[in-house]
Amino acid sequence: MKIIFKNVILFSLILGTVSIYANVLDRVFLTAKEQKHIEALEVKLEDNITRKEKVKIVKEIQKYKRAKELKELAIKQIQKGFESKQFSKLEPLLKRGDIEGAIQELSKINGVSLGKKLRLKAEFLKLIGKIDDADDAYYNASSKSLDIKYEYALFLQNYRKFYDAIDVYNELLEAFKKSKNIKQEAMVLNNLANIYYNLKKYKKAEKLFEESLKLKEELAKKDAKCEPELAKTLSNVTLFYSDIGKKDISKKYYFEYSNLYKKLYQKRPKEFSFGYARSLIVGFVLFKFDKSVLDKAAKVIKDYKRENIVNSVIKTIKRLKSRNRGVLVN
Repeated sequence: MKIIFKNVILFSLILGTVSIYANVLDRVFLTAKEQKHIEALEVKLEDNITRKEKVKIVKEIQKYKRAKELKELAIKQIQKGFESKQFSKLEPLLKRGDIEGAIQELSKINGVSLGKKLRLKAEFLKLIGKIDDADDAYYNASSKSLDIKYEYALFLQNYRKFYDAIDVYNELLEAFKKSKNIKQEAMVLNNLANIYYNLKKYKKAEKLFEESLKLKEELAKKDAKCEPELAKTLSNVTLFYSDIGKKDISKKYYFEYSNLYKKLYQKRPKEFSFGYARSLIVGFVLFKFDKSVLDKAAKVIKDYKRENIVNSVIKTIKRLKSRNRGVLVN
């Protein structure tokens, strides 16, 4: 789960991963007028304006530019769950954006578990902005399996229904502790920490982040496949401590976070170049490292597999380099 921290909000908005649950999915395409509006906003972004104004503009640009991509990503994600030919009639409806039609067709399908149908119905309802209806569908499906219950908790968290999400996560936490599923337990703890951060309950968030981190470190020692999840949590913890003013602790975790992404990048550059480049930019933004780290980030990101992300990162690096921040030291 990604959270946006106040002291790097502009950076997070530009580089943050796209959530398929964003509430802008009612837009299918951009009109010519909207495209011109985006271009005008991008020009304004280069002007000498305040940080607050830049954040506002970035939010507006993202709302327009990500709408179609978000819908396509969400539909692809849903289609991955189609395990049988019984769902074949849904695919053409989804591809042309007829979500209401897909919901109606879903209700006619036989031989599929109620939990599966309710889960898909919730996904469809999210696509057309019927969040309360999606909540009901997820709630009804959540008793069918822990996987669906976890998805329901994520749904509640993404739509800022934080206290409801806490209740569901606590149920999951109890179940995962009982079954000794450390990996899932660590994920739930991390997500709960994010929620308490958003609720400004920092002591609780700190405790949960540390608990999650400890479990993920244990998992990574036993299995290197768990290292990417550890890197993500170290990233969250770095930003969290920076945000609450504990810079020394933040810097300690930062080096662990950046070094781990460097290690992952050296093994699989196409997969982890974004994480490593992002860590270098975080070092520049939070700790005023020398601008040479931005040059390194620009070189690293070129190995990434997604061209749109590469272009976005390069633009961000150029903007950061153009800022007059005085003499910077490593």
